[in-house]
Amino acid sequence: MQKAAPYIDNAVVLLVLLSGLLHPQPNTFYRSAAEVFTVIIIPLFTLSFVIYRFSEQYGNRIQGDRKKMPPIAKEAFGSARAAFIVSLMAAWP
Repeated sequence: MQKAAPYIDNAVVLLVLLSGLLHPQPNTFYRSAAEVFTVIIIPLFTLSFVIYRFSEQYGNRIQGDRKKMPPIAKEAFGSARAAFIVSLMAAWP
């Protein structure tokens, strides 16, 4: 079942994206979704970047030195995907 999880995640994103075609005015739906996504993602990534840089410069690691790079891109993609789903849900009303 673990191997099916990425496919299910991608299917949910695709289905929610395509649900906008069921909206009475699909152009309005997708424009609203894009605006909400922008309002969510810009402050989220900006604040995340500032906090990450601040903690790297002034924080003390409990675990010791890093042995490999943190998975920042993977985590950013997951956050962006979640914000995308939220923006599509917010565009329905």
